[in-house]
Amino acid sequence: MKKENNQYANLINCETPEEVLQSVKQWYSNISEKEHIIRSIIIDLHVNIEFQMKYILYEHMISLVAEFGGQKEKYIKQKKALENKINKMSFMNVYNLLKPCLDAYNVSEFSDIPEINKTRNKLAHGDLKNISYKDRNPFTSHDCLAQIFFDSWAIRKMLRKFYGRMIEDPRLRVKSFAEYYYEHELLELNEKKEKKRPL
Repeated sequence: MKKENNQYANLINCETPEEVLQSVKQWYSNISEKEHIIRSIIIDLHVNIEFQMKYILYEHMISLVAEFGGQKEKYIKQKKALENKINKMSFMNVYNLLKPCLDAYNVSEFSDIPEINKTRNKLAHGDLKNISYKDRNPFTSHDCLAQIFFDSWAIRKMLRKFYGRMIEDPRLRVKSFAEYYYEHELLELNEKKEKKRPL
């Protein structure tokens, strides 16, 4: 295993990963260990929702990227280009694009998505004392933190159901129909042709 280069760790008088983490954390911010954990939880919950929304958008649009005979390399390149385009989109750009679809699905859980995003943005740019989620501060109210976790879990659960019903299920139905058609309809058609063929 290649030895880690300590070029920059040495500049801050550190040698081990633990020393670097401790020193950087102390110099980077003056918030407590508990506040670091709460902050990380909220950011991770936000990232997970963003990932699922981008996955839904990608899976919906990938069917428009056609693969023609002998152009597999081009197909792979365009798939990657689509993935990169979507990954560069902001949380709210993806949400606003999907919003009419999510609204039409008509479940209450999706209405919490903007509030989750608003809390995360305040967290990234503001004072922790002024952070709020539905009029409560997750850094001072443990029940508020639990609510953010529960609401995020419910959003992710409904996004998975949305994906299954609106994207995956239609694909499975089309695939099932195609398999049935090739297995039965074409076989029956070929049998009819064989019967009509003159001896």
